[in-house]
Amino acid sequence: TCDSSQFQCNNNRCIPASYKCDGDNDCGDGSDEQNCDCTEEEFDCGRYRCIPLTQRCDGDRDCPNGNDETNCTQAECRGFSCGNGHCVPLAYRCDGEDDCDESTDEDDCVKVVEGLCEDSQFACWNGRECLSLELRCDGGPDCHDGSDERNCTEAQCSGFLCHNTSRCIATDLHCDGELDCKDGSDEADCACSSDQFRCSDSGRCIAASWRCDGDSDCDDNSDERDCDAVSISRPTSANSSACRSDQFRCERTGFCMPASWRCDGDSDCSDGSDERDCDGSSTAPPIPSNSSSCPRNYSRVGRKCLHGVAVARSWQDAVVECRSLTGHLATFDSVHEITFVLRRLATHGES
Repeated sequence: TCDSSQFQCNNNRCIPASYKCDGDNDCGDGSDEQNCDCTEEEFDCGRYRCIPLTQRCDGDRDCPNGNDETNCTQAECRGFSCGNGHCVPLAYRCDGEDDCDESTDEDDCVKVVEGLCEDSQFACWNGRECLSLELRCDGGPDCHDGSDERNCTEAQCSGFLCHNTSRCIATDLHCDGELDCKDGSDEADCACSSDQFRCSDSGRCIAASWRCDGDSDCDDNSDERDCDAVSISRPTSANSSACRSDQFRCERTGFCMPASWRCDGDSDCSDGSDERDCDGSSTAPPIPSNSSSCPRNYSRVGRKCLHGVAVARSWQDAVVECRSLTGHLATFDSVHEITFVLRRLATHGES
């Protein structure tokens, strides 16, 4: 049972009452962000989701349903204004794909530069590069604008052809657990390995360890359905050792928390025991309560400061320069997909 200064999540986890309706999924099951009313300075995405009003019509999809980028006037849109009122990132203009759903982002695009390249070469749509025809539709973008992998046919593509966009991507990106095609076709109907879980709706494969971890990794939330409620539980007595080997026991309350929550920068135990005696070199420090800024070389993601400097933030794509903690890939997550950094190569060393 949570005390009067706390909010009890549907999964019985206790969090500070101030975390209720703050835009962050602190419960893990999202129950602290349900039944929330948006303020005058927020935009209502629907389904109890609010985003800052400044993210309305900025060209990036911050609402999961994209409502924040619909019905935008040309004056409001800070990206490219489609003829149907949709607002898309400027980078989608003349990229060879119909992002507006009525093709205005692909109108009046100069895609062939007469005389720039030889007959045996491919002219990149940016009008500045010529490539060998052998590099056309080989699955790896060689033009800076990626145009050599656009408008490919199945016969031309030596990699994987995205179903609805005619974009050719590398074969090893097919069924790798990451969305590389805008339509998600590269992760649909994949045969998952024994150490993976298959999402019900999209067929996407995710790590089996993400199943019932309190975070929704599948778009349809299927990885968090029918979970055993003991993932966060209270031992029957103070002397009980009911916590499993993959759990951490809070000192004062005796609650069993997932071991992955230990030293993650969030105080999940009401007494803060899960954040004591942590090695700061491998954890993300929480943002000080009296400050909205992060230490040098850290970026704010939700309530945490994560090591790395985010140099681009958008719905479809983002780049981060970071110190590799567990290899050469980095993933930042946000429950509202406001700050969403997809899988990208990270630069080794200090950022």
